[in-house]
Amino acid sequence: MIAESEYWKDDLLRYADYLEQRRSARRWTERTTARVEKAIMVGCFVIRRLHESRGRLSDSTVRRRVHAIQYPRTGGHIPTLLNWSKLDRHFALHSPRPKTLAVIDLCNQFIHSYVFMPVLNSRGGLHALLVASDSARTKALYEVSIEAIVRIFRRAGNDYPDTVHSTFDQTLGDYVVHAGTSFKRDQKVN
Repeated sequence: MIAESEYWKDDLLRYADYLEQRRSARRWTERTTARVEKAIMVGCFVIRRLHESRGRLSDSTVRRRVHAIQYPRTGGHIPTLLNWSKLDRHFALHSPRPKTLAVIDLCNQFIHSYVFMPVLNSRGGLHALLVASDSARTKALYEVSIEAIVRIFRRAGNDYPDTVHSTFDQTLGDYVVHAGTSFKRDQKVN
């Protein structure tokens, strides 16, 4: 359980700022890839923990849908530890399909990623990420723009619910919590 969400949300805003800076970067190294991967993974874990701590994020943030591109898996090889980076062997990159994912589902793709690969633009800046979780790798690969991830991190980082309602659910043996926000907190400048 997260006692005070402000510190977690401040980190999310820092990750968003870092990823935004990488969009216009012209230099890319192995260290850069590791830092981007870490910012995405930890940011997604923060969102999931805030959600699981009930009432720390509004329902509208958690239910938000994220636009992505889905590349179905081809009938051939399944990605393994030795060949996961050969994406054109595993996925129909020539057959992109629009897809929307719930924020939590997208976070889980990154947290459990088996395939994680940055997509750079023509100038060397971060454009998108290719991701497939350990369970999704047998089905599809997702491309998510860095803009979408930055928006999610900023939305969650600025989401301070001001109404929380809970009802006890006998079948769960616990409370079901619904949180709402009637106003937006001013974005912090870091």
